[in-house]
Amino acid sequence: MIPSSFSSGFNPAYGTVVGSISDAKFNDTAQVSCAAGTAIVPGSGSPNPRCLFRSDCQFLSTGWKQDYCKRSRGYFETGGTCNVPVDNVVFTAAGNFPTACTASSATCAPDGINMTITLSTPTVGAAIYYTMATNSPAAGTVPSPITPSSPSSASSPSSYGILYQNPILIRSERSGCDSSPVAARLRAVAIMPGRPNSADAELGPLFKVLASSGSWPSTAGTCQATVPQPLYQCSESSITTKAQCEYMGTYFPADYQWVPVQPQKAFAGCLAYRFAAFLPRSVSSDEATAVSLGGLTFTFRNTPLDVMPTVWSEGVYPAAEEPANLVLPSSAFIVAKWLGMDNCPVYFDFGMPVVFDGYFFNTSNDCTSRDPTRWLMLVSPDGVNWILADDQSTASTILTPVRQGMSSILTMELLQQTAQTTYFQSVQISESSTVPGAYNMLTLQLLVAQYDPKIGTDIIVSGLYNFVVPPPQPGHTQGTVILSGARVCVLDGCYPMLLEDATATTDADLSTTVHTILVQCPQPAASTDACVANARCLLFSFELINPPGPGTPSRPLVALGGSLVIPAKSLTSTVGGAEGAALLVS
Repeated sequence: MIPSSFSSGFNPAYGTVVGSISDAKFNDTAQVSCAAGTAIVPGSGSPNPRCLFRSDCQFLSTGWKQDYCKRSRGYFETGGTCNVPVDNVVFTAAGNFPTACTASSATCAPDGINMTITLSTPTVGAAIYYTMATNSPAAGTVPSPITPSSPSSASSPSSYGILYQNPILIRSERSGCDSSPVAARLRAVAIMPGRPNSADAELGPLFKVLASSGSWPSTAGTCQATVPQPLYQCSESSITTKAQCEYMGTYFPADYQWVPVQPQKAFAGCLAYRFAAFLPRSVSSDEATAVSLGGLTFTFRNTPLDVMPTVWSEGVYPAAEEPANLVLPSSAFIVAKWLGMDNCPVYFDFGMPVVFDGYFFNTSNDCTSRDPTRWLMLVSPDGVNWILADDQSTASTILTPVRQGMSSILTMELLQQTAQTTYFQSVQISESSTVPGAYNMLTLQLLVAQYDPKIGTDIIVSGLYNFVVPPPQPGHTQGTVILSGARVCVLDGCYPMLLEDATATTDADLSTTVHTILVQCPQPAASTDACVANARCLLFSFELINPPGPGTPSRPLVALGGSLVIPAKSLTSTVGGAEGAALLVS
């Protein structure tokens, strides 16, 4: 293209290549506009054609070396061609998938040791190129299978790109007693001469293949002992039997289901348990002969418990690789492990009800094929009645390929507690004596609107007037008050309640404040209480001394206020099982 005008001062230096002409005037850049649904074909030209300088024009002492430079030292870039893009690549995955595997799925993991992926595009004649990245790549990190296109060149396979010709097989890897799961992501694009490329994008899910079908391997032993079963109930509370619930479920499947009892509804709502049971359901390889772990640690709010439970199993295991090895100090994980030759449960006894809401594993020192991939975690206050706290039996989990490595913390959401304060609606007090100077047994009935008793709950009552704290009993310090008759009533009944010995203090206004802590889960038992039906209340009794001097049955007896405080942190190493500053309400 010939510039529209030249300045008389244009005089290129001898022996140089002309790279710019500062005084030349060129037309404005043009714009190629494609209709909706179409785009520029790669290699067909620029979407913004413009006038460019020729970089090969060389001015010599005899004049321009190239004849065409005498006529034009620039050219107009070719404009692109518009067309309909190639249809996007879609996939289908073949395997025994427990849930649907689609482009919107976060993970595609079949119950099997391999998976076949087929790629296709509705555009006939288009070539598909793909890239597969393994080792659990993060979304958005898979490289493109093609080189970037330009106005002058179409796309071509990149160093990562593979031409799709046959279905892609993803299979887990095995070597001796080790099995290596494969977790891969795919990125694909379809190209065709004369058409814009399809979207160059990852197909969506993480394709994960284990060496296990999700069932207990036939090569390992089967538990011959009694396995604990979680409590179940009908989702419709008016139905009490499994047979009746299942019968009604044939007509109304959404309303009548036989489901595990939720922890919040069991044992008066107290979320603390003495026992836990780990039930393995599958391991990393269908050819494994055992299940193995280096450690299992329980946590509360992501902090390991400092209670050392007693651990046992009724299953078969070598004497040197017993279940007790699961709770050895971390420094011993290198040499210690549990090796279960069958799928019998492993039981944990904390010696008292404790609060926990999570756990993590340490893998053993060898054989990844023995790592558990599916399991159940049950909890119980008495070792007889069990609640399903965490169900990891419906999808396989890869703990970590690292030997003696720590898995992430698995949170048992059903057991989680939040710090809260609940105030009494009312405090009703009855007394056994109004005689001056006499011991007086007070019975407190504390009514609350919304409260499920939890271990570690502080129970504080303040504003008790006209009383004297008795002298300490043998073995107790000054201000200790012995409680009796403690019980709790919730919507489904009344139960005994174990409280820590209370402390009674005299406040500045000469009133008395009594503080105690709920230290054990209420256990179901027959009881008759003064609480009104369908109310939540706590009852307990203790002795104070009436003041000396004249007294009448009508003398004032007042409780100004009170609170229930569920602290923010549990200390399971103490009998109280909790800590938290008392919230005094006056």
